[in-house]
Amino acid sequence: MLNITAVDLSAQARNRLVEFLTAQLAVCARDGALVPQVGIKPLSFEELKFTAAPDLCIVGEEALRLDLCEIARVKEVLPHTPLIACLADGAPKFHILEQLARLGAADIISRTTSPAELITKIIFITRRDRPKKSGRLILVESAKGGVGATSICAGLSEALYHADRSVALIDLDFESQDLTRFLQVRPFINENLQLILDGRRPLSDDSIDQCLFGLWEGGAKSSCIPPATNETSLYDSQSQSGPIFLSALENIDARFDVTLVDCSHIRGILQEALYRAADQVVFVVSNDPAALYGSLEKLVRLHTQLSPGTQVVIAENSPRPFGLPKGSLRQELCRAANLKAQATQSLTVPFCRNACRWPGSGLSMFSIGSQGVQSALQGVLTQLGLLPEAGQASLLERVTEAMQGLRSSFRGKRHSAEREAHISLPSSTAEKISRDTLSLPEPELLISGAQI
Repeated sequence: MLNITAVDLSAQARNRLVEFLTAQLAVCARDGALVPQVGIKPLSFEELKFTAAPDLCIVGEEALRLDLCEIARVKEVLPHTPLIACLADGAPKFHILEQLARLGAADIISRTTSPAELITKIIFITRRDRPKKSGRLILVESAKGGVGATSICAGLSEALYHADRSVALIDLDFESQDLTRFLQVRPFINENLQLILDGRRPLSDDSIDQCLFGLWEGGAKSSCIPPATNETSLYDSQSQSGPIFLSALENIDARFDVTLVDCSHIRGILQEALYRAADQVVFVVSNDPAALYGSLEKLVRLHTQLSPGTQVVIAENSPRPFGLPKGSLRQELCRAANLKAQATQSLTVPFCRNACRWPGSGLSMFSIGSQGVQSALQGVLTQLGLLPEAGQASLLERVTEAMQGLRSSFRGKRHSAEREAHISLPSSTAEKISRDTLSLPEPELLISGAQI
């Protein structure tokens, strides 16, 4: 969500500026595109000092008509916020443009600015020098149901949780809520999220907190977001539910290290918007011959809709003994999506009977499955760059290990030196006391010996 502040001298001028911006942005929303949600807040110059810095600030024409230096005044209060100067109709003179640029204005608009030009200026200006987010948005996708996308998504989230990463798990299965029900996260339907999508509750941090539910007793470290009650509004281009959902997703992504989205059940413009916003994609496939054509078509379409540079990792889940050979499956997928052959190496999640029992247990296949399942899921995270490769420890771990080795070797040398310094005492020469009792003569012999 883009927060825009409209600043001008009088309240009437600020209201006119807000009405102009709202009308122009409403025209852009009618063309069916999911434009970012924009919040416009009118403020005076005095109120600007006591509010948080917005994403963009627009200075009205009434203030600039009196003095162009009002731009510099706003720049002192908001040094890291881009500024747009709203001028009167007509082409401004060159010396006015030069002075506005020198005072800190990033661009100019007027009442004759078209809606498309306005939204273009807003998007590009707010993207300049924007701090890079720390979280990663990862989509878990598949071509059809039954290949294990939900299982892989839950397993990856628990693997990240055990790796001491904060993770958010988003369930977009509006019909059956499989991910939420399998993990036993209550409530299964997120009514708080629906209130936000309907516009009956503001999109704020407190409202988002009420949509998050803890996982595995991790508190704020691991959370699950159940699906909303109504999905129809998300696919309606005339509704604001889609842009609101994307703004909420951006808020969640900024809070957690990793945000995993089980998006194998969505379609339409919401799916396209998620593809453009994703940082990485885990595409789950199966060696079932019946799923090969669908996987190839979905993978080709996926690459045409993703943003440039988005990484796609292919994970083969529970290969069947009588399915397609591993080499043939990898070759067909790499040929269809123009992937390198190394992209699918060591990313096969083996079949495990115990791992099939995770639905409804409150855990995932990572903790219930075998060691091979855990290693495969960790291999997927390693391919995504979320876990270090095997045998590559961090610098702190290597230094700690070296210190422990030096300490143990020093301790061993010290003990050996102490043993050599000990003086051996001579052995004892004292006679041992016999513990045998003396045998006395019989009483008859004593009596006879006493007679003379």
